[in-house]
Amino acid sequence: MEEADEAMAPHPVGGMPIVVYPPLPPFADHDLQLQETTTRTAVIQGGETRRQVEALAHHAAAAQQRTAEQLGQVQQQQDRLAAKTSEYLQAQHERQSALLEQQQEMRRQMEEHRQHLEEQYRLLKAAEEAVGLQGKRLESLAEAVQPHLQARWGAFAQGAAPSADSRPAGEPPAVTVAAGTNLPVPPIYRGSSKKEKREFMDSYAIYTRRIQALNQGTQAKFFVMPLSACIEQGTMVRICGFEMFKDEQDVTEAEWRDYFLSARLPDNTAFKTLEIEVKSLCMDTNLQDAESRLSRLMADFYEVVDRLNMGDFVQEEPKKVVKYLVEALRPLAFKNAVKDQLERQAHKSTKSNIKIFLKWLREELEGFM
Repeated sequence: MEEADEAMAPHPVGGMPIVVYPPLPPFADHDLQLQETTTRTAVIQGGETRRQVEALAHHAAAAQQRTAEQLGQVQQQQDRLAAKTSEYLQAQHERQSALLEQQQEMRRQMEEHRQHLEEQYRLLKAAEEAVGLQGKRLESLAEAVQPHLQARWGAFAQGAAPSADSRPAGEPPAVTVAAGTNLPVPPIYRGSSKKEKREFMDSYAIYTRRIQALNQGTQAKFFVMPLSACIEQGTMVRICGFEMFKDEQDVTEAEWRDYFLSARLPDNTAFKTLEIEVKSLCMDTNLQDAESRLSRLMADFYEVVDRLNMGDFVQEEPKKVVKYLVEALRPLAFKNAVKDQLERQAHKSTKSNIKIFLKWLREELEGFM
């Protein structure tokens, strides 16, 4: 307090004290300028450093982003390559599986073919032995019928086949093939109506089936007569001149086939006639078993449908067919029982499917009888 009191100047009584400090030492102009320059330089250097840091940070961020994009592209390429590789491997696996299945199917077919050939060989061997036995039996009768054969066949005696005794050892007995009058005879068409065309086609179908059956059991192959060779000459001239409007030699086998197949086109205009004729249908109760009764009824019904050329009617109108057949059932007690069953909801599908109806009707008829 004493030093402070010494620094104070005298002051009037009752007034505020006045503090007096010693003056600061004087600074030279050079020192002030140096200090100001140093401060500005430090500020400028700090701002430049900050800009450089920011530029480096921006550059590093851009480089990092480019690196991330490149890594993403590489990853996408790897993913696409992996997907393509997986698809390729899957396709290869599927192709190998398909080839394996084909090989197995070929092995199975070859095995079936081998078994079929073995069975055919066994049957042919048995037939050959049977024919050889029959040939020996025929040869045993040669002496008894020799005079008659010489008188009837004349010059053919010189061309007869050698006997079993004169055949070389080890030669299998010959197999006699049906020939001459034993071969199926092709039908001859002389008609003009659709009914006659259908009858000819049915006969021709039977003829071709018989020829095919003969070709299956022998090494010889029999020729099936074409349709053009199964038409009577006058009928062919009439058809070519007035129906096909072509010369005979210009009509192909396919055109003849189409000509006959045109008779198979159904005639859907005969419904009234069908309604009248089916009323005469009646189950034959004189037959003693259910199968015969039902077969006879279906034969009579199909005869009416075929005569009217309405073969597609059975598939196109199954409900009407079921109705016609139900009306033809006998006796009346069985007919009424069937009607009562068909009116139930459980038999809704039975009335709309002729195959299901006939199977069900046969069981009902067997139970009734």
